[in-house]
Amino acid sequence: MFGCVFSCHYLQGVVNDRFAELISGEPDYVVKSIEGYLADIEMILFELSRNGESSKIDFSMVASLAHEIEDKSASIGAAHMMLAFSELLKTCNEMNKRKFILSLTWLKTEFTQTKNKLEAVVRMEQRIIRVQSSQ
Repeated sequence: MFGCVFSCHYLQGVVNDRFAELISGEPDYVVKSIEGYLADIEMILFELSRNGESSKIDFSMVASLAHEIEDKSASIGAAHMMLAFSELLKTCNEMNKRKFILSLTWLKTEFTQTKNKLEAVVRMEQRIIRVQSSQ
């Protein structure tokens, strides 16, 4: 219970109620879910950046990758990422490279902030695991 209270307060505005459901689970599951999410989003952001550096952006592929971010962020309740995703998707629909680059920069910034906070939660959950295993 302490974990949820700490995490939910610490992450206020960054996550939604779905995260509270996640954090109430077993610490192992919480750690694996967050670490998997972070790794997946980093890979997607890398692909988006690579596409943005191209002379011609494949906006349909970018939109598909953006939807992956939406799905993965929704699954753990990463609310800020979902907001930034919607802006990125809008630029894909407009097929505007300059706006795409700006939206991608915002998405990366939101991810960095979200990642830093989620990593703190992972460290706390790992401490809980160590304490539980030593008892």
